[in-house]
Amino acid sequence: PAPTGGTWLSPAYPRPGQEVHFRILGLGSDGKVYKDGEYSFTLPENEPSSSYIADFDQGGLQLSGTNLVVNHFRHVWGVWHGQFVLGFPLDAAGVRAEVANGQFTVVGRTELHGQQAIELQINVPPNHEAPPHTTAARLWVNAATYLPMQQYVRESNGAQYVQQFTFLAPTPGNLAKLRPVIPAGYTQVSGNSADLFGQKPRTCGSTCPPKS
Repeated sequence: PAPTGGTWLSPAYPRPGQEVHFRILGLGSDGKVYKDGEYSFTLPENEPSSSYIADFDQGGLQLSGTNLVVNHFRHVWGVWHGQFVLGFPLDAAGVRAEVANGQFTVVGRTELHGQQAIELQINVPPNHEAPPHTTAARLWVNAATYLPMQQYVRESNGAQYVQQFTFLAPTPGNLAKLRPVIPAGYTQVSGNSADLFGQKPRTCGSTCPPKS
């Protein structure tokens, strides 16, 4: 993963009716994992994933499926069925469609990581909600395939993010990255347990009330 973590999605561009696995791993500046979870779901028959832009204020697809969360601060994990909203990277056809409808503006050709790329400005609509929200964004796509290579996002609070896209073969080793690792000795708790969220473990010792 990148220094701040990473996201794994398989298949990269799921078709309606396909089973999808989506893992999000977050790392702190000290290298410790602060967020690790997996979403498993079937893409709805009437919702192609390429219709949705990842990581934007208004982008996302309402889904229902299985959530798996591992909390490495509290040494617990849980799994449950629920609803969530996820964004998906655009495929080549989606990128071309956004250029055609004016959502993306072509900045020009450039080189990125030794490959020919096209830089696109994403025309973010005005947002008057409370921060943080996206104020500027750019996307670099492969000049030959139009598949995404890199995305830049700036938010209203000054935060800036760069996301790299890498397409991997579905080998057993790569597919294993889709599932969080649950270390030996971790305790399974219910999906709505407060112990699954937050960083600080309970410190009251023998005075703690029993867990329900």
